[in-house]
Amino acid sequence: CIDRMLLVHSLEHVENPRETLNEIWRVLSPAGRVVIVVPNRRGVWARFEHTPFGNGRPFSRGQLTELLREANFTPAAWSDALFFPPSPRRSMMQFHNVLERAGRRLWPIFSGVIVVEAQKRLYQGVPVAQRASRRVFVPVFSPQGATTLGRRADDPVPRAGG
Repeated sequence: CIDRMLLVHSLEHVENPRETLNEIWRVLSPAGRVVIVVPNRRGVWARFEHTPFGNGRPFSRGQLTELLREANFTPAAWSDALFFPPSPRRSMMQFHNVLERAGRRLWPIFSGVIVVEAQKRLYQGVPVAQRASRRVFVPVFSPQGATTLGRRADDPVPRAGG
């Protein structure tokens, strides 16, 4: 019965993210969407305890994708944010815009947070099983040196048409 759900820095603190996403899937309407903001595992912000992202479990894009797919969500849009490195100095705030733009261009993989919008998937496709081989392999037990089809080794090989 809920159309949109916003999870900002909550998925990294739950005990079982899979169960949380399953519950979110349950309460979302059929066309429901969820927006998730989590710390980036590769980012600098997740490495320092004095930042808001230093606690909890950071995620990579691959981990988040797998988690969403297991909970029957389809990731629709991805975004990265917070390229400015964490610093307790106020003087660094002067360079915030410059560092943010440079980070977006030079090292986008190391953003501070990952933002993903995912859509609820109602019908999950059944994976197609690989086609089994139609050939039936039957083991043939023949002693060493046995003749084939009742011929002896010294019989001439019959030729076609003659």
